[in-house]
Amino acid sequence: MEELIDDKKENQSYKRDEYVYLSKLYQKAGRYEEMINFITWFVTLNPELNKPERTLFVDGFKLSAELKKQAWRNVFSAEKREIFKTTEINNASLIKEARVKIELEL
Repeated sequence: MEELIDDKKENQSYKRDEYVYLSKLYQKAGRYEEMINFITWFVTLNPELNKPERTLFVDGFKLSAELKKQAWRNVFSAEKREIFKTTEINNASLIKEARVKIELEL
């Protein structure tokens, strides 16, 4: 989150249409956190959104949340497999730490 704040400081010099363009560009690249960063800036400039901008706004947050949910499901599944493992090495506590970190992001 700290790096998103730093990025925002650097990106304050763009015009609104440039923020919208960069949001779309990062959406195509699958970089949803950066996309949200630019969306936040163009909404800050003018909170009134047209239909394509509203769609971009919703998609950015929805896609970002979906990736985090998928990460949580993967880690949760690994944690369950690890708990039932009968080997000497059990990484369940490490996996639990990762799961909790993801949960906090959600």
